[in-house]
Amino acid sequence: MRFCPFAQRSLLAATAKGIKFDVVNVNLEKKPKWFLEMHPAVPILEHDDGRFVIESLIVADYLDEIGDSNISLHPRDPYKKAKDRVLVDKFNSVIGPFINCLLSFGKPEPDVKLFDAVLNNLDRYETELKNRNCEFFGGERPAMLDFMIWPFFERFEQFTIFGGKEFLLPEKRFPKLSKWMTSMLGNEAVKMWLLPAEAHAQYTRNVHFAGGSKDFDFLVDVK
Repeated sequence: MRFCPFAQRSLLAATAKGIKFDVVNVNLEKKPKWFLEMHPAVPILEHDDGRFVIESLIVADYLDEIGDSNISLHPRDPYKKAKDRVLVDKFNSVIGPFINCLLSFGKPEPDVKLFDAVLNNLDRYETELKNRNCEFFGGERPAMLDFMIWPFFERFEQFTIFGGKEFLLPEKRFPKLSKWMTSMLGNEAVKMWLLPAEAHAQYTRNVHFAGGSKDFDFLVDVK
């Protein structure tokens, strides 16, 4: 599913590792039988021999293991790897209010408190990036942590499209994350799968807002 942030995690990991693969997008409202027989949710990584792996973080870890051993998305230091895993897990505290806040824009009154929760839970990542004193969480280049949280930052501009400038990511509060977002846009894997903010917003309108077309096949031509 082209617009799923969790599926995008797998695409980013595979691309960053230089793994060749084919993408099969699934209409989540009309899931084919073969898909349901494996697992009811995206992403699924399937080998030619029929073996498959599910769940976005597990798929990403698996890709890191089977891909080019000269490129490690996880830190090689066990402690740093464990710390990054915690930060990926803690990002669920951002994802929940992020998604619910976006969906609230399809209602008469958006839930501003949910946006505040998103920002409050992002403070941890601003502080972490400041303490690491580097361009990416992975240092000089993006690592697993960067790629696993990126899909939600890519979709952040939807808040401004739906709610106006008061829903910007405040640069004064998040100077490190703001600069990180700009740096991430220069990464080849990110550029490969990047969609315009308006495309994400149109998908949200189509699928999640009342009166939307429920068009899961909505795609854009990315140039």
